[in-house]
Amino acid sequence: VNYPQDMWKRLEDKIATGKISSVDTSMLLDDAYALVEARELSVSTLLDLAYAGSKRKYANIVSGGSTSDYQAWFDIGYVFNAIEAKMESSSCHDTYKSFVEAAVTKAIEDYNIVESLTRTNAESIEGDFQYRLLVGSLFSLGVHYGSSGVEQLAKSSFSNAANVDANIRFSVYKARARSGLEGYGEVLEKYNTAIDADEKEKLLLALGSVQSADLITRSLDLAMTPVVASMDVRSFVARIAGSSQLGREMSWTYLQNNFDALYEKVNGGTDVSSSRLAKLVSRVCSGFSSDERLAQVKTFYEKYKKWIPVKTFHKIEENIRTNKMWLERNEKEVCTWEKENRP
Repeated sequence: VNYPQDMWKRLEDKIATGKISSVDTSMLLDDAYALVEARELSVSTLLDLAYAGSKRKYANIVSGGSTSDYQAWFDIGYVFNAIEAKMESSSCHDTYKSFVEAAVTKAIEDYNIVESLTRTNAESIEGDFQYRLLVGSLFSLGVHYGSSGVEQLAKSSFSNAANVDANIRFSVYKARARSGLEGYGEVLEKYNTAIDADEKEKLLLALGSVQSADLITRSLDLAMTPVVASMDVRSFVARIAGSSQLGREMSWTYLQNNFDALYEKVNGGTDVSSSRLAKLVSRVCSGFSSDERLAQVKTFYEKYKKWIPVKTFHKIEENIRTNKMWLERNEKEVCTWEKENRP
């Protein structure tokens, strides 16, 4: 449902003060996001709503009869993350990300998340089920955007990771893997010795969530080794590509240089007709937004079209063009919004 601009402004104020419920806030953000995608609402209005939601205080929510704001934060996080991904190649991407980091950090402080987790050595989350989900969501956002308090807690909790609450354990693994060569090595060692399949998957995806060039290189190099099983190659490389613009660019270069070898590993040989790697190509390339990248994808498809269905290529092509048009419509407005709302 679309509203007049003055109504959106009133809704924004009520969201910030907790006078609109968590569920209704979630639904409003869903509607606003859909309207932006349909070009019926400005992206700045969507960001106003998400930013207002990030200011909700725990006391306000409790006074409204709820003990958690998980539903609202689920969509607040979705909006922040989706726009960050769309702005991946923008000149103001880094300042936008810093802006969101400040908003997320403030919310983490409002909910006393680091303090409460420190009391339990991160082994349990105080509160009911919905509140535990909220803490897990905010902790994950804190790791993604680089909130220092969360990163420090994750680092100190890693040695006791087996006992860390399940809602934050993957985020602890991810933060440790991103922290540098030492932390990366510790996560890799834990992955190599893990027996439980679920834990092994979390650790591998954490290794794929790194963002610095040296660690991305290490992870991409792992893909062709026995450390990464053939059935895990696609999800692992896709995670690397989806974790940062640099990760996407390096993964794309890696695919172009090693596609035959990857195909052989995943399928057991190059004489096998399979489209198993097509989805990986889609996940790596569908985040691009330039004509230059589209031309590279076309060249790649012509070389490997026996292994990549034409419908997959057309979908990638459509996604790149859609991303380009989104940036042309919204990039300047997002950059201006961030600058005007910067604390």
